[in-house]
Amino acid sequence: MGCPGENPDLHMIFPHPRKKGTLFASTGYGRLYGIAEMAEGNAGVFRSANSGASWEYVWQGISPRYSRPMCIDLSPPFAITVGSAPTAFSSYKDRGGAEAMLFRSEDDGVTWRSLCDPTHTPSTVNFHGLAANPEDPGSVFVGTDNGELWSVGSDCQWELLVDNLPTVSKMSITMPTSSAPLESKLFDLLTRSPTEYTGTIGFDRTCTIKPPLQYYIILLCAIHETHNFIVSLFSMVFPNYLELL
Repeated sequence: MGCPGENPDLHMIFPHPRKKGTLFASTGYGRLYGIAEMAEGNAGVFRSANSGASWEYVWQGISPRYSRPMCIDLSPPFAITVGSAPTAFSSYKDRGGAEAMLFRSEDDGVTWRSLCDPTHTPSTVNFHGLAANPEDPGSVFVGTDNGELWSVGSDCQWELLVDNLPTVSKMSITMPTSSAPLESKLFDLLTRSPTEYTGTIGFDRTCTIKPPLQYYIILLCAIHETHNFIVSLFSMVFPNYLELL
């Protein structure tokens, strides 16, 4: 397997849900010798049609180029969503903000369009967590470096779901099942509560979750705050959950 564009700064690699051997990779400017020139071809998204033996750059004309979070919808047309920023260190704390963007391709990277609304064009906050919505094809969840979680539709409609979290660096989604009674109870609480659910999430932070929430969104936050977040969220409802970790 070769490196996309001989780029060792690989961030994420996803297989196409239906096309065997087709892979997509997001990359940055990092190199073994330092930092590459911030030029087209040195960072962005690559596609392979032969299981990674060779790669094609499919990020032409996109700005900013540095790409990290990526997800692929499991339903046709298998939309690819990618978050990008000027550099690895772009942040909401920067003067003028992170200047990040969210892009979408519905033809395997041949063409791209912005998934940002006017408020996020470009975005003052950077995008680190990204996951496809398993129950709403075309929609994604976006986690930001200032601790927000957004639902973004294929029509560029943004809805804030959670705020005041630590930096959201990664994200995973767990669907509720009948074989997990503890999780099912929490699921019922979050989806059927008539009002917003608010609670403290470690480190004196407060989280607000707006119902209905039809899945658990487990946010993996920066450094050691990851574990504290998950423990706190569940232990507010079921203290015995601590025994399962």
